Amino acid sequence: MMRSFLFAVFSTAFADFQEDEHLSLLQLRAHALQSATSGSAQQPVCEYAEGRIDNGESPGSKRQQRSEAEAQAACSADETCLGLWNQSGGNWILLWSGNRAWAAGVPNGSVKSVQVKDCSDDEPACEVDPDISYVEGRIDKGDSPFEKRQQRSEAEAQTACSCDETCLGIWNQNTGNWILLSAGNRAWAAGVPNGSVKSVKVKTLPQDEPAAQQPVCENFVEGRVDMGDSPGSKRQQRSEAEAKAACSADETCLGVWNQSSGNWIQLWAGNRAWAAGVPNGSVKSVQVKDCSEDEEDEAAAVGDPHLSLSNGDKRDLETTDLSR
Repeated sequence: MMRSFLFAVFSTAFADFQEDEHLSLLQLRAHALQSATSGSAQQPVCEYAEGRIDNGESPGSKRQQRSEAEAQAACSADETCLGLWNQSGGNWILLWSGNRAWAAGVPNGSVKSVQVKDCSDDEPACEVDPDISYVEGRIDKGDSPFEKRQQRSEAEAQTACSCDETCLGIWNQNTGNWILLSAGNRAWAAGVPNGSVKSVKVKTLPQDEPAAQQPVCENFVEGRVDMGDSPGSKRQQRSEAEAKAACSADETCLGVWNQSSGNWIQLWAGNRAWAAGVPNGSVKSVQVKDCSEDEEDEAAAVGDPHLSLSNGDKRDLETTDLSR
């Protein structure tokens, strides 16, 4: 039967090319074999991983009853299929191009899982440079689009960020999720732009020269901020140590104040004076951030020779002291 099939294909090929006087028998045979085997080309092997499809759709008319394996097989055979989702009833359904985002719990609670189809050829996985590091800090111009907030652990987010040249760092959401940061228009740090940001870790490339470090402001002294503000939207619950750490990491922070409830809150530039009891009785304490370097010891060595007494007083060195 196979011999008859090849003969029929060969005859058809010969008829197609009989006008070409220079067509060789070898060319005809190759054309025939290519025609015979073209229908058996293998589809790429597709893999499915839990994830998110930003622009997908699942028409009600196409929600056929399938097991997970059956849905994956159907999706792999359909070039237009983007992935599949698991309905609360247990049914697995195909996803195609559309206008809605799909992930676990998105667009609604009936979506228990979304598996994204990946038919890419086996390419070497991203080799993460072990010298790339992530340091707690601040990204002045970043963004975190909602549609790209994939569920990741810290390690997974660091790996994804290291493999993405456009990624600036990662941030920890109050839900525990770690999310990538790309270029944008907002500042990102612990507590910035809002209280849902628990931590921001900046990606540092090995070839990068060390950035000029801002002075670490660990000194906070009781005092007064003449032109400050404490927006109600930024009054995150923090201990004194946590508030000072957040303020130290934010160069726009002027200090911290202690609310009557015990909460410590940051202060930024504004139009009101802040001190103990000012602007009202709910302010129990105001500690002003001091970023100045400690120059006392250096200054003490400049000028006339002097003595430091046991009681802490100082006086100039006199001639009579040299004979003692």
